[in-house]
Amino acid sequence: MSQVQHSGHRERLRSRFLQTGAKGFQQHELLELLLFYALPRINTNNIAHSLIESFGSLPEVLEADISCLSSVKGINSSSAAFISLFGDLCRNCSDYCHKPVKLSSVRKVREYFLNYFSSVSSEMYLILSISPSNDLLNVHSFTISEFSSISGAARKIAEISVRNNIRRIIIGHNQPEQPPMPQEKDYELTRIFSETLSPLGIEICDHIICGCGKAFSMHENGAYSFI
Repeated sequence: MSQVQHSGHRERLRSRFLQTGAKGFQQHELLELLLFYALPRINTNNIAHSLIESFGSLPEVLEADISCLSSVKGINSSSAAFISLFGDLCRNCSDYCHKPVKLSSVRKVREYFLNYFSSVSSEMYLILSISPSNDLLNVHSFTISEFSSISGAARKIAEISVRNNIRRIIIGHNQPEQPPMPQEKDYELTRIFSETLSPLGIEICDHIICGCGKAFSMHENGAYSFI
């Protein structure tokens, strides 16, 4: 990428963030945007992808220690320290003002997804990890292309879940241009995820489909009774 293209890409990403905030951004895009300030003269797109691939998700990148971050190509000691500092700041702010999100009913789960997807215009998936007491623990977002191979996506979720000792998840699927009714691919995805995760002791609590401002719970409607 030429210097002119590189500069133009940065400005487009910054402008998009200023217009919409973080919603609608993929994890690697947010990390790429963050790295603009640590690596001002380097194309950070590939580096952001490498970090996500190495650690599994943006939250896990921010949790990583400096030595592990520095092992990723393109990350030097200064940028590793910057990422680690940002992670510490996030945790400190969260400890100070964060109130646990309680997803104790299907209604609250539907509301959570509808709120999250309200400003997202593209099809995507969201995986929520929740505690035994239904507190939201973590959020992982995926593009539709990352779910093009359902078995591959299931293995990736399994790796993330095992690494983080996750035992319960909720699947969210945003299809903004269609009514939220399950299609054959939704049944197949839920089945394959169940076959992959259940032997690892990971429970799929629900699969919520959102579209046209409405949400459909597959669990509530008995749409995956085979689990």
